[in-house]
Amino acid sequence: MDTEVDVGLGTAYERLAIYRLLDEWLASKVVDSGFEGPIDNMAGIPGLHLIGLARRGARITVGLGDQRALATVEAIYQTLGLADRLETRLLKPSDPLPERAYDLALTYNALPLVENWRSFLGTVARTSRRWLVVALTNPSTYGASVRRLLKPFERQSHAELFQHESVLPARIEPELKRLGRIVAHAYFDCPWWPDLFVDAGDSLLSATLRRLPVVSRFAPGPRKDASSEGRFIYGKDNYPFLKPIEGNAELKAALSRHPTFDKSRTVARLFGHLHAYLVELQP
Repeated sequence: MDTEVDVGLGTAYERLAIYRLLDEWLASKVVDSGFEGPIDNMAGIPGLHLIGLARRGARITVGLGDQRALATVEAIYQTLGLADRLETRLLKPSDPLPERAYDLALTYNALPLVENWRSFLGTVARTSRRWLVVALTNPSTYGASVRRLLKPFERQSHAELFQHESVLPARIEPELKRLGRIVAHAYFDCPWWPDLFVDAGDSLLSATLRRLPVVSRFAPGPRKDASSEGRFIYGKDNYPFLKPIEGNAELKAALSRHPTFDKSRTVARLFGHLHAYLVELQP
């Protein structure tokens, strides 16, 4: 995973989707400080989900285990004029976290990556005095359904994010209720295209073909450098997601050509690549 740039229209749309959701959820709430980390499973630059709160005046702490990723976060906050509202900490998942130090804590699609997701969830929740945001892969998206249908035909099969128990509402919701009250649950990042569940630079078609017998030898390999194409690449020198999107005509035009369903309660679950919970923690 490249920790210095976002690559692709899909990642760009995911950025806009999580920022819009957090703005909607937190607009009427007093949040003066926030924490995100120490694992971030964003397919792009980690540690940037709470910049919207920083723009509102909150102080944000980003904890990650990669110094290069932290340097990129610092550079983007600096570019946006928010450097004075950011603190970064080099943290491994096993490092102790301060308890009740922030008004809000966020964990982004990290639970399937840790050894004990319930313990990790509790640790992150204890950093917050009031609010917890948990974002997860959506196991109900139609892209996951396609992957399930194809798995029996694959030469080798491995567990994927949508198969992990932590992403299932029936598993995660009881754990969240032990921590507090679930205030909101939403499916987001809902473009028409399926969640690929493949590495950057690859495509659903080529990745699928390489997993299947006989046809695998005819499948193209993933691009070694997904950033070489030069389109929809955003980093410390060009981060348009918190500025008026009119400032990036190419991105605006590309997004306008694709139908999205984040605002549709009827089909968001089918198209959403992720789902998220807002929890009001017990005092």
